[in-house]
Amino acid sequence: MQKTQQTNTQKTRLIAIGFLIILSGLALMSCSSKTTEPDYTIDAFGIITFGGEKWISLIVEDDRLLMISQSPLFTMTYHNEVEYVTWEESSLRKHLNGAFYDSFNATLRSKILPVTNENLDNQWYKTNGGNNTEDKIFVLSLDEICTYFGNHEQLNNPPNPLTIYINHIDDDFNYSRIANDKNGNPSQWWLRSSGVNGLYASFVESDGRIDVYGNHIRNADSDHIGVRPVMWISRK
Repeated sequence: MQKTQQTNTQKTRLIAIGFLIILSGLALMSCSSKTTEPDYTIDAFGIITFGGEKWISLIVEDDRLLMISQSPLFTMTYHNEVEYVTWEESSLRKHLNGAFYDSFNATLRSKILPVTNENLDNQWYKTNGGNNTEDKIFVLSLDEICTYFGNHEQLNNPPNPLTIYINHIDDDFNYSRIANDKNGNPSQWWLRSSGVNGLYASFVESDGRIDVYGNHIRNADSDHIGVRPVMWISRK
């Protein structure tokens, strides 16, 4: 009788030990199956997920790609003061390359590549575009939006005469330039090029037309204009 009890006790211990071994094995398998989340992903339609936001690829090269946010990520004025300004001195540039850039973690920041941007004079109004700038994050210029979301036909051939009522590029590419905010509503969004003068900056209307004349850099309406950041990121 005593031997039977000892045998049963040993069996119970062996079962318990075996159960613990199985649990340990499952835990090890679980740990070994975990993979590191990629810095960014690209789906079959070229939509990139980076920093929790969706981005559209504009140029894909062997070692880098250029992307723009699918939607305006926030709204703000082009500049915080009422003064003649170019992209180089603008509050928008300062924010994108400061607080917004810093909002990415260290790994993602290491992927963002600085680039020298050419800031051309306004093609219609000849307003000074300012110096070339080195930017990590920026917004498109008039020249660039016509390159990636249209063509240069109207940009290179301004209406004559130019008036406050005839100041848009309105073409077959309007639809491609429409950007909805996160609530699904069509939004205006800033370009970095100067407008009719240094108190105005060009932008895209909610219907996709390009306003070459521009919106005032700081007034009651300008803080409602959205921002679609643009950046080059490393593919390495």
